[in-house]
Amino acid sequence: MHTAWYRNFQRGIDHCLPMQCVLCDQCFRPSRPDHLCAFCRLALPLNIHACRHCALPLDSERPTHDENESTGCANPVCDACLSKPLADQAMVPLLHTGPAAHLIHRLKFSKGETEGLTLAQTMLTHINLFPSADHPDLLVPVPMAYRSAVRRGFNQSVALASHIAHALKLPVAADLLKRRGGPAQHTLSRAKRQHLAASSFQWRSRHATR
Repeated sequence: MHTAWYRNFQRGIDHCLPMQCVLCDQCFRPSRPDHLCAFCRLALPLNIHACRHCALPLDSERPTHDENESTGCANPVCDACLSKPLADQAMVPLLHTGPAAHLIHRLKFSKGETEGLTLAQTMLTHINLFPSADHPDLLVPVPMAYRSAVRRGFNQSVALASHIAHALKLPVAADLLKRRGGPAQHTLSRAKRQHLAASSFQWRSRHATR
């Protein structure tokens, strides 16, 4: 009860007082809880035309496949996922460039809590564009290697999942997977990263859901 009261109180304070934009550092009156002024929000590199299964951006001038042409639903699919889909559905709202890359870098390597809130809110906005039937049932943050977790002091995936889980009232299974030791993802090529799930992650015998 106390926690809920504090959150509502904090929202009221944030709505009344000026907020500092996480990108340009200018003060502004907040209209959304994403710590972005209207100008920086428009500058975000949105991943608008992307494959439904892998979320990789598609060439807007190149014809794409539609899984539901008979229903009129736009579900573009890339050539690779047409024969071997990477996942049922992938949601990636931002391209890893410009201000979006800056936010991610600050979250990962500088423990940027405000940047995490901004990215989580952007993800929530993207998720809510889809029908509720396509919303997740459980959030499973990507685990970190032990040394990386000790060095950074937190797991950025858990931080994002916590914000999203609170907003959508979803459970989080932070201990469902564990990661073996290995090189950091940012040092690997895309081809090598695709094999990480098979070589670096494994199920835990017991896990906790909160």
